[in-house]
Amino acid sequence: MKIKNIFIICLLLSTAQCKSQNSASRLSIKEKDTEAFVTFFNTQKMYSYIDKNVMGADLILNFIGRYKHNIKFYRTADSICKKDQDLERLKFYCPLADSFSRFEGLLDASDFEYLRAEYESSRKPRELNVESIISQTIPLLKHSDIYYEQVDYTRYDGVPKIDEFPSIRVLDYYITKNEDVAIIVYVTEGPGIRHGRASYFLLKKMDDIWWKPIGPLKI
Repeated sequence: MKIKNIFIICLLLSTAQCKSQNSASRLSIKEKDTEAFVTFFNTQKMYSYIDKNVMGADLILNFIGRYKHNIKFYRTADSICKKDQDLERLKFYCPLADSFSRFEGLLDASDFEYLRAEYESSRKPRELNVESIISQTIPLLKHSDIYYEQVDYTRYDGVPKIDEFPSIRVLDYYITKNEDVAIIVYVTEGPGIRHGRASYFLLKKMDDIWWKPIGPLKI
């Protein structure tokens, strides 16, 4: 009888330890990274829902390609703005150059090399501390338990048919080696289907104190 009781106790302890390890693996987003998320969510539409799960996405090469495309477009528009004499072209390209200039100089070749090495392979799912984030942002909402019971992250149309939209789903996030630029990969979900491709929101660390929102890549 004693041996049986000891076995049951050991089994319970082992199960509890596994649950604790699984929970810890999904709560790995660091507090310093959460600060960047707070800044990001403060730029979103009020009363949006926050999906707590960050599933991990192999999109770093896509981001680098799109970032370079934005920089190329900026430099073309800036060159036209500085050299062209046609007033109509200046009216078109100068505002574009001004808008895209925010991305110039944020990242360089060494940053791309680090980001590829660090994030090219998929990462384990993590979990946002939604309550903590909401307490520091504009009015945003938590999803219900029913939402998480019904959502299917493996399907394009796996969004629950319940009225909890728009829903902001963070796919992944990247931080440079110097921890001075953060990139948040996200989509905004609508009822029944995902809306659009992944967006990349950039933030710049200022004076090693606060995160400045640069905004999403435009193209």
